[in-house]
Amino acid sequence: MNKTLIRRIWLILGLGMIFLILGTINVQAKIDGITGPTFNLTARADYIYTADGGSLLIFGYANGNGMAQYPGPTLIVNQGDTVTVNLTVDPNYLTIPVSIVFPGQQGVTATAIGDPNLTQDGLLTKEALPGGTVQYTFTASQPGTYTY
Repeated sequence: MNKTLIRRIWLILGLGMIFLILGTINVQAKIDGITGPTFNLTARADYIYTADGGSLLIFGYANGNGMAQYPGPTLIVNQGDTVTVNLTVDPNYLTIPVSIVFPGQQGVTATAIGDPNLTQDGLLTKEALPGGTVQYTFTASQPGTYTY
């Protein structure tokens, strides 16, 4: 046998082994997020960083006191759960009222938590003023992926 043929055989065997190994790896689809059914979100301004080393000022929701995300954190619940989202506006970062709308969900209620003077009725739903908290509640009746 010549050297070229031997190299081709080793190449084929090597590629075959790679495909066998890759075929045994368990691949899963995964959504990073926070599991509920109760969530504490904070509305705040923050920066996201770009690949070129720049940054952009954004408005977003943070999981508790974490960094704001865009889009907001993925909220993971089971069908039939009563979902509670407590939204607080961080007065150190925002000076405007903020609310959340949950398209596709039925029977969403919004209630002021703590000082009712730190909330107001907005165009679509109750808004939290800076330093205030609004609690949104609904039942996750239909499976699927929804925005907020």
